[in-house]
Amino acid sequence: MKHLLLATVRVYWAVWPRHLNRGCIFRETCSHNVHRVASDSGFVAGCRALLYRLRTCRPGYAVTTSAEGELGLLMRDGSFLPEHLVAEDILALTHRTIADLEQRFSSNSRKT
Repeated sequence: MKHLLLATVRVYWAVWPRHLNRGCIFRETCSHNVHRVASDSGFVAGCRALLYRLRTCRPGYAVTTSAEGELGLLMRDGSFLPEHLVAEDILALTHRTIADLEQRFSSNSRKT
């Protein structure tokens, strides 16, 4: 069964047109994650990884910080995805905004 799941992912990579993919919110894409988990841990673990991604990879996330102050995404199901797992382009605007605000605050503090 593991080999069937791995073959299915490889067929998806070969057949599915890239322009139809929406941007993945995860640093490691869903198909690569499922392939890696199934390769390492077997069919059942690969299916669990697929179900987790299908459950959490939905529109409706919010950029926020955790209770510990770590930047990440609050997912629609209430789970928190830490920054190191989030695709770089998802948080790029947030990082630019933070940098702009820091620059404005530092230039304002020098003026006063």
